[in-house]
Amino acid sequence: MSRLQRYAGESLGPRPHIVVLGSCKVGNFVVSTPVLRGLRHRFPDAVIGFLGSDVTADFEQALPEVDWRASWDATGANAALLLQQFLFERRQRHGEVDLAVNLDGFNPVTCTLVPWLSPRFVAGGSLRSNLRGPLPWGANPRQSFLADSDWDSRSFLDRYDGLFTSNYIAELFCHLAFVSDYVDFRQIMLPSVLPPFEVPDLLIHCTTARAAKIWPFDRWAKVVRTVANWGWRVGLVGSPPSAQKEAYNSGEGEEWLLASTPLQDFRGRT
Repeated sequence: MSRLQRYAGESLGPRPHIVVLGSCKVGNFVVSTPVLRGLRHRFPDAVIGFLGSDVTADFEQALPEVDWRASWDATGANAALLLQQFLFERRQRHGEVDLAVNLDGFNPVTCTLVPWLSPRFVAGGSLRSNLRGPLPWGANPRQSFLADSDWDSRSFLDRYDGLFTSNYIAELFCHLAFVSDYVDFRQIMLPSVLPPFEVPDLLIHCTTARAAKIWPFDRWAKVVRTVANWGWRVGLVGSPPSAQKEAYNSGEGEEWLLASTPLQDFRGRT
């Protein structure tokens, strides 16, 4: 059977080797976890690998559904070569990849990695096996919806009436992987540990990878001062400050907020 076929819910046979490709954004990773549970419920004897981010590596390693994982965003002179060698070793140990599920399917890096895996079936974004252009989405509605540009619209739901009940990305992911009948996509279950500090009454996260979604910092200041007057302790969470500026549009806003309010800094510690 040829490789890189569009997945349409086929049986994968005994002990299939499945690889899920995730995002470098924490929120996207969180809403992808129902897919992992759904795959485990549908294919209980599968070996499930996860190609994710250094940012969410701790979560990925702690998830009971994941048998092996690696970071696709690792840095260093030989990072790509080491990843390629690692993936070859996984295929040697667990067999050829039966299904690759790309949950970051508009990322050119993950779309390039899918052909590296040489899977039999593909769900989500991928280049063709010759790396010369994208793999066509497919005609099945659970494949073709990825070609839509307005996932957040009412008309999107009208076009897929009877298939999707919402625009919630976790639901769309589960349909993409053909596991929507095997898991409650509304249920988010994450491993956790107690942090090495006393948790404040309120934790806030002020930034986002899309600058248009940033809420003005002076309004955050009003929130912090108001609840502080109630006697609450408030903490700021996020990536380390340098990453907040580089990838999450914090600018000098977070530093100003910390200096001008009773906010405590817990960035990079959770």
